[in-house]
Amino acid sequence: MDKTFIETYTETLLEYFSIPKIQIERALSPYLSLFIDQLFQKVFENDEHYSGHLKTILPEFPLKKELNNQSNNIDWLIYNHDKETIYLVELKTESSSFTPGQLERYKELKVNIKKHGAAFLFDDLIKIGTNSKKSYKYKFIQNKIKDWYEVVSKVYNCEIIYLVPSKLADTLNQPEVQIVPFRDIPQIIQTPYTSEWRYLRVL
Repeated sequence: MDKTFIETYTETLLEYFSIPKIQIERALSPYLSLFIDQLFQKVFENDEHYSGHLKTILPEFPLKKELNNQSNNIDWLIYNHDKETIYLVELKTESSSFTPGQLERYKELKVNIKKHGAAFLFDDLIKIGTNSKKSYKYKFIQNKIKDWYEVVSKVYNCEIIYLVPSKLADTLNQPEVQIVPFRDIPQIIQTPYTSEWRYLRVL
């Protein structure tokens, strides 16, 4: 029997894990984005602090740098409707890709959200887009998430979540961060794409 596209795709990703310089996270993120809300809902279903109905606001959400109008991107910006909390979610597929400096920026962002609210995340998009050569892409983002502005403007709670290889999770000691090791990725989640999830899960 011929392999399906998804079988071939996941097998290719597995092979790419062994090739230096290939950025697996970029290939994996769009695929994982289709399941990310359900994944964390299942992981946190019995966690009093993190459980709730989750909805991705935007993948690759641009975060304005402090000193200029350039940006770094968080892998997913997710909203917990039940807890009225923003989740900053970062994916790492290699232990070597973890950088303390990046995490410190997220911690500073968390403090700013708790102090000022999260509306500035959307306001910063305008500043970034105005000064970008690809301003049309930022206008697309702004239009795509415009219905979120009123919700996010009332948010003062923020949590940082790292989805990382199990080996890396065992070495990280970050009490302010929710570390989710790959070994905790559920085998079954609520999704209409069970076959696709099954293949993704083995990665």
